[in-house]
Amino acid sequence: MLTIATPMSYTVQSADGREVKFVVIAAGGNGRVPGKLSDTLVAFALATRGED
Repeated sequence: MLTIATPMSYTVQSADGREVKFVVIAAGGNGRVPGKLSDTLVAFALATRGED
């Protein structure tokens, strides 16, 4: 299977001053593989030390 999704990452400051890190991937499909294409982005918040 061919995958062409370069992950992105960014950090934002929460209202209480903590930095929250995210990893984002483009999950829109592939024009070379049969199926529906979309323009979906999926973001995952990364846990910080001391959090479960």
